[in-house]
Amino acid sequence: LFGGLFLQERVEGLVGEAPFVSLTWYGFNPTTHRYETARIASTRADRVDESGTFDAALGALVLEGESATPSGRTRTVLRTVGPDELLLERFMVPPSGAPWRSAEIRYTRRP
Repeated sequence: LFGGLFLQERVEGLVGEAPFVSLTWYGFNPTTHRYETARIASTRADRVDESGTFDAALGALVLEGESATPSGRTRTVLRTVGPDELLLERFMVPPSGAPWRSAEIRYTRRP
């Protein structure tokens, strides 16, 4: 979008048997030097905003944000797992207790 400044992602899938759609916008903020996202989904009534940086030790883009749900914070980890594959993992980070993975998306490059 806008000459390459932003990337828009549309994901359609199932949560159990229920269909869902989510839209996410990705960009890099040159003022803060952080990656930023905004995500909306048919499964929730709020917008999730995350920001973060590339973690060289993990070899992944790590984004974190606040959740309007009692679950607490969110964390998204996006990493390359092969020359034609990316793995995105989303975690809920509750105020107490261990983070739990709420979603996994595997991206495969088309031939």
